[in-house]
Amino acid sequence: DSNWLVHSRIALDEFATPTTFDHQFTEQDNPYRGLASFDESDAPNFFGREALVEQLLEKMSDRAPHQRMLMVIGPSGSGKSSAVRAGLVPSLRKGAIRGSEKWFISTFMPGPDPIASLAAALRRAGALRRRARR
Repeated sequence: DSNWLVHSRIALDEFATPTTFDHQFTEQDNPYRGLASFDESDAPNFFGREALVEQLLEKMSDRAPHQRMLMVIGPSGSGKSSAVRAGLVPSLRKGAIRGSEKWFISTFMPGPDPIASLAAALRRAGALRRRARR
């Protein structure tokens, strides 16, 4: 139908209008991280995993008081580190769970020796706690 073609062409032409931006984008402004994981500083650009972050918060909530240590396990490249570091941790630092803004938070990746990595993370958290008491 030629009428449809005309309308389609007009719609495409409207979308093809060049857009100008007042902001000059730099490499640092690019929210797409490629294969690199997001970190706490990337939290403003981390979106689309809100439901997962809510589930993680629920697992750590007051309704589950004995589960304050949370392990996130999944296949390589599935977004575990990003969900924790750019989603969960910033939410906890903002007090998403009552009192969590005061928690000492330490993240780690298990690596070849998961027990040693966990011990190092706990030592870091303990060092932060000792410094805070001074």
